[in-house]
Amino acid sequence: MKTSMLGRSVRVACAGAFIAAVIGAAPGSAAQAPSSTPPASAVDASTSTVAVGQAVAVTVHGVPRAPATTVSWGDGASTRVRGECTRKQARRAPTTCSVTVRHTYGAAGNYTLTRTLTGPERGLTRITVVGATKVAAWRQDMLQRVNTVRAAAGAPPLQLCTRLDGVAQSYATVMAAQGHYGHTGPDGSNVADRATAGGYIYRAVGENIAKGFTTPEGAQRGWERSPGHYANMVAHHFQHVGFGAKQGPDGVWLWVQNYGSAEQPSCEIT
Repeated sequence: MKTSMLGRSVRVACAGAFIAAVIGAAPGSAAQAPSSTPPASAVDASTSTVAVGQAVAVTVHGVPRAPATTVSWGDGASTRVRGECTRKQARRAPTTCSVTVRHTYGAAGNYTLTRTLTGPERGLTRITVVGATKVAAWRQDMLQRVNTVRAAAGAPPLQLCTRLDGVAQSYATVMAAQGHYGHTGPDGSNVADRATAGGYIYRAVGENIAKGFTTPEGAQRGWERSPGHYANMVAHHFQHVGFGAKQGPDGVWLWVQNYGSAEQPSCEIT
């Protein structure tokens, strides 16, 4: 039987597997991008500048059959690849032992790609993503519904935030791709870590996630009916919101809402 799931809130316990998280402690500043571009000798990118929603192709050289090589895209997503060469062949003739991988970014910004084979991560290259995040109709509809719920509770309306949209979409993509579900990401990150990595300098952040709902309306109704998620939705101190959705290889949809209030303007990427 197909089941749509809700989970617990970190503030209010509630049954199921639809999950809400809230973190209020603010960091001193957002994570800073590296001051210099990492060497690109181990990778060829189809282009170093792409538009939001445009796929970028990256060819990684020296990829053996085992162990798997992980390419981290800098937005929380990663891709595991295996080549056709032995490790010895990959070392001796890296350009003949290459694998091409592709990724699409959901928000503008500067992203550092890294590759992990064994040992520490190795910097690959930088990708610049330009343009405004395209706001899909379902995002506008969800924003309108969230603000309707907030108005009924006496809370001020929220602004759809470019950065939080990117954070939410990236995490939905990670969960869908890796078959993961929870506020703690597969890399050990929490919502505060992901907001900071996405450039959102928060005073408070919150997160609702859902799994198995086939429409945004279904996910939204589920959150409204769950005390912990509803509490995030109508919290007076939140100013901004971002939404994410991604269907996994198994056909199951993952949904994310990120709420936040910021110490300084943190929504638009310039």
